[in-house]
Amino acid sequence: MDGNVVVTLIRHGLTEANRQKRYIGWTDEALCEEGKKALEKSHYPKAPDLVIASDLQRAAETAGIIYPKQKFVALKELREMNFGDWEQKTYSELKGDARYQSWLRDMLHLEVPNGESYPTFSERVKRGWEKTVTYFFDETISHIAMITHGGVIREILYRYGPEGSSYWQWRLDHGAYCSLTEKRTDVRRGKRCMLLSAERSTEKENG
Repeated sequence: MDGNVVVTLIRHGLTEANRQKRYIGWTDEALCEEGKKALEKSHYPKAPDLVIASDLQRAAETAGIIYPKQKFVALKELREMNFGDWEQKTYSELKGDARYQSWLRDMLHLEVPNGESYPTFSERVKRGWEKTVTYFFDETISHIAMITHGGVIREILYRYGPEGSSYWQWRLDHGAYCSLTEKRTDVRRGKRCMLLSAERSTEKENG
């Protein structure tokens, strides 16, 4: 049966480094108390048929708070971009670095020192999305919650959300979510999801 399926994209809760506006791509940091309390007070869609999360601690903790009774599948492909030499640093600490300034001007093409380039990151997220939608071959699964990072969500919405949008317009706050809906066979074939519903959005942050 080719009914609709839904992927709900949820950005993990706040960490201390997030609060300080530090780059934390592959840094495996836990949620801060403020982040945990905000998640506990928020409302999310009812329990999905499957939860998939980044394998980093902040995503796993978010999954445990939002859907405590459900086990989840952890995917390394859903990690945030690897910020290499800039991990745990702020804009103020990096602004005098010429490499950093060059990257800010052309971050879709230049590689982060000892980290990832955007094409490498994009290809990794693509693999994560493809692994996720294979679960829709199981007809008992029609709603998947994906708990991941701001950059990953932006990439998925840009590549698989409604057409006609710019890459930088997609921004979700920590703990916020949005949902993509499309026909089961179209999602499995890698087509765009034409229906997007968003809970709330905010300014761009790192991680």
